[in-house]
Amino acid sequence: VLDCMVKYGFITPQEAEEAKNKKLEFKEAPITRGENFPYFIDAVIDEAGKLLESQGIPSSELYRGGLKIYTSLDQRIQREMEAAFRDKNSFPPGAPDRPIEGAMVVLDPHTGEIRGLVGGRDYKARRGFNRATQAQRQPGSTIKPLVVYGPALEKGYPPAYVIDDVPTTFPGNYRPENYDGRYRGLITMREALRWSVNVAAVKMLHTIGIETGYEFGKRLGLPLRPEDKNLSLALGGLTTGVSPVQMAGAYAAFANGGTYITPHCVTKIADRHDKTILVNRPPRRVVMSEQVAYLMTDMLKTVVTSGTGRNAQIPGRPVAGKTGTTSLPETPEFRGLHGEKDAWFAGYTPELVGVVWMGYDHTDPQHYLKGVAGGGYPALLWRRVLESALRDKPVQDFPRPAGIVYIDVDAKSGLLPSSLTPKEFIIKEVFAESMIPKKISDVWVEVKVCATSSLLASPHCPNVVTKVFLRRPSGTRGGVAEDSYLEPPTQVCTLHGPEEKQPPEPPDKDKAAERPENGSKVSPPSLRARLEVGPNLEQPKVVLEWTAPPGDFLFTVERRSPSGKAQKFTPVRGKSFTDTDVEPGQTYIYRVVPANAPPSNEVTVAIPER
Repeated sequence: VLDCMVKYGFITPQEAEEAKNKKLEFKEAPITRGENFPYFIDAVIDEAGKLLESQGIPSSELYRGGLKIYTSLDQRIQREMEAAFRDKNSFPPGAPDRPIEGAMVVLDPHTGEIRGLVGGRDYKARRGFNRATQAQRQPGSTIKPLVVYGPALEKGYPPAYVIDDVPTTFPGNYRPENYDGRYRGLITMREALRWSVNVAAVKMLHTIGIETGYEFGKRLGLPLRPEDKNLSLALGGLTTGVSPVQMAGAYAAFANGGTYITPHCVTKIADRHDKTILVNRPPRRVVMSEQVAYLMTDMLKTVVTSGTGRNAQIPGRPVAGKTGTTSLPETPEFRGLHGEKDAWFAGYTPELVGVVWMGYDHTDPQHYLKGVAGGGYPALLWRRVLESALRDKPVQDFPRPAGIVYIDVDAKSGLLPSSLTPKEFIIKEVFAESMIPKKISDVWVEVKVCATSSLLASPHCPNVVTKVFLRRPSGTRGGVAEDSYLEPPTQVCTLHGPEEKQPPEPPDKDKAAERPENGSKVSPPSLRARLEVGPNLEQPKVVLEWTAPPGDFLFTVERRSPSGKAQKFTPVRGKSFTDTDVEPGQTYIYRVVPANAPPSNEVTVAIPER
């Protein structure tokens, strides 16, 4: 090197010789800790390189050009995210040899600027795998607003639109199941989203058309492929998958009044003299109307206030969000195992959007999530970060655009209530003005029944009353749907013959048993209960089981608090009921009341605190 410097005139031969004779002294560089915010910086480097190349500048200039990169980082948010990811209590317990991984993105929906990004629990290699931007995971039910309910709203189906949640076989012999094993019958789109009902989501996608849902998702930045054009799209069954940053960008369009902005970390690049090379302002694309975005947000608020996303509640602030969980693959190696592959929570406030993913990088029979749902650990981690980010910030509400109204509708038809609609099935729902129903509900009918047996009145019944019943869709009778108890009876009363002249005496309420048609005494049901919880006491539920005599008995499950009134659940036919609407730290008292028979014993269940 010194000889070349002499040859080209940089130094004299004498200076070269003096330099050659000097003894070299080596100094060890001080041991330095890793740079701050490594996952965010990796994302910045990747994005900045692509931006430079888009301007005809080699990305290698990042390492030798003295460039200045301006970013959207909010250090307060980023530090809280990293602290949460270092906290082992933020994650479910994993296998001894490998922890459960995670990733999170927080961005400003009004600019698309990423305020914080974490791509894993432990940063091991510079420019290594960044799960926040590079992972491709199945989104599960977090995709429902993006490819089912969002496009349904755009096509004019309001939140009150009613779907029949019953076991259904679709073309191609596709038969989805609900995660909780329940089939709620006629429910609104809001209720279907609130409880993440799979059958209803697939039915809605089938109704609006797969192409409609697919194109809506593409407009929101999802990397969908033509192979994804099938009904499993409604449940997040994708060919490849999505990253947390892509999901954050999609949900941001709802929070931003229907306008999509590509998520980005880099705002500006300047040269060593601070001369601006480029300013990064991604285009703003209107992908839905303000009214559709508001209706979707309103539905997603219900998920958090009283649905599967309750753990994401921030006291005093409006939050909208959706949980998501994916099942283990249906392959021989997972046969007999019960668990999950991915768990998500995607949520937003008027100010910020956040998406959390948890799971193993490689799922196998020894490494999979066990009893972990998106409404558990992911929602709790989301709440920790967003609550910290918004601390000391003024509370804002989601702005309501013009053309939004609230009216009363029939919960079982989605139409205007009729004179027969029972009061408990009249609900107030939100509509865009163009969606307001004009028809009167016709799902309720009056039927004359025997006052004693509640069966269809025969000519010999001495005491006949007229009652209101629900006329469910044809072909769905048999008690599978939870609202089947509202249907009219199909059997004619046989208790009374031609000789019966007087109405029977009213039953004695103090009797320990009553007599059915054959005159024999009916013993009260014997009720027992058990509590089931997941890890960290996630998703507690109470399973009730009871004895019952032979026959088609209708039961009403009652629940009350130790000091409160009885709360009647949906009557059921069968000998079991699962109560998923329970809160940690609460105590409940249950009993079962059969029709025309005395009630069961009471059982008390205490739900432990987390």
